Amino acid sequence: MGLIATGDWRERQLQPRRIGDIESLRAEVADRNMHQAKADWQFTTADARIKLKRLYPTFPTKMAESRH
Repeated sequence: MGLIATGDWRERQLQPRRIGDIESLRAEVADRNMHQAKADWQFTTADARIKLKRLYPTFPTKMAESRH
């Protein structure tokens, strides 16, 4: 079972702690990079407008303007 399925990655990433020496740091970074999870962020334009509203503003159309 992968790190994401077990939640182990959260425990390791969210626990503030000191790493004793540079070699331990390098080993931990290499391990994290090897198991790094990728996010698949694919939305339809309509979904993106809902989920990312501040990044996808809507602008009035001529049809909407003519109704007022």
